[in-house]
Amino acid sequence: MITDLQSLIAPNPLSSLADAIAEEHRLHLHSARQADFASLLPWPAFNALITLERLQNGQVRTIRNGHDMPPAMLTTRSSSSGVQELAPDTLQSLADKGLSLVINDIERLVPGISALAAMIERHLRARASVNAYVSFRRDSAFGAHWDDHDVMVLQVHGRKRWFCYGQRDRYPIRGVTAFAKIGASEQPEWSAMLEPGDILYIPRGDIHRAQVEEGHSLHLTIGIAYPRGGDVVQWIGRRCLEEELFRRDISALPGREALATRQNDLRAALHRLVDTIDLDDFLAMADRQRESLKALNLGLSDPLHTDIEIRPMLRRRLPLAEDTTQIRHGTATTPLTPVERAVLAMLLDRDASTLGALVADLPHLSEREVREAVSSLARASIVLLSDTST
Repeated sequence: MITDLQSLIAPNPLSSLADAIAEEHRLHLHSARQADFASLLPWPAFNALITLERLQNGQVRTIRNGHDMPPAMLTTRSSSSGVQELAPDTLQSLADKGLSLVINDIERLVPGISALAAMIERHLRARASVNAYVSFRRDSAFGAHWDDHDVMVLQVHGRKRWFCYGQRDRYPIRGVTAFAKIGASEQPEWSAMLEPGDILYIPRGDIHRAQVEEGHSLHLTIGIAYPRGGDVVQWIGRRCLEEELFRRDISALPGREALATRQNDLRAALHRLVDTIDLDDFLAMADRQRESLKALNLGLSDPLHTDIEIRPMLRRRLPLAEDTTQIRHGTATTPLTPVERAVLAMLLDRDASTLGALVADLPHLSEREVREAVSSLARASIVLLSDTST
């Protein structure tokens, strides 16, 4: 089970990833997690996610030579019912000719990937979203490009070669920074083959592309978006609205002298607010805005056996004092009993646990109390239960 960042990159030291993030340099790691990566998205589970509805709403994209294919090209009309349905034979034929598939925000569809994204958010205090990319031939879905967030690639199935060309602009932003094109003859700064279980960390702005060398490839791309200085300015803007001065209309009718007075008042108030900036408070506010990723636990919350795996779905760490009676995550508020608070606090501290381990490490609580607390947290979608015994 992947419980935290250290277990994600094992046997590599956590410092290797921490240094890459802090120093903004790419990092290629060989992990010992081939089986765990494969279990995140087995091929049958991936195939079950490819539906006509998801093609039509854009959550699943079919791409060839850098262009999206219209969903209508992948459908047929049922001879019996007359309704439109997915044409698997057409999809298979196009895949054999170089079609790639992308599932956007797959963390909202696959519980295990949801728990992984939530864990990364708790550790990095950054938003994490996950896309799945599947390629069947050498052709790449996308040409060389940069992302305006950090990227962590998990190679799940097959092999894929990656090429990185370095940064043309530091801290680029889509819609603001011009896209730097890579010439056909330009050589990459770095290139390597990713095998199942490999991890590639690419810092924001590093231009990259990938291609399948042979067979089929499935990888997960985790987009990691940290809060930025511009977000602090927006935060100050929201705080301004708490004061009457900033809510008042600005009119030129009273004359230039009155306008100058108003200008000086606004400048003074802004200086006061800027001088009180506290990034700890800002990050705490950003944490509070992140709602938990919802976990569906129907049929799993009772009865629970001691080996069932429990992972929190909260995307931030919470200060759970002994007198805490509720938690707020995003716009949701969930009440907690003292036992639920103790169980959740331990889960957030460990990132994951089995029921048996919770019972053993909470000796002041009975096994029945721990079971009932876990079941209650599961019904509230605060934790994900994974039964790996079957």
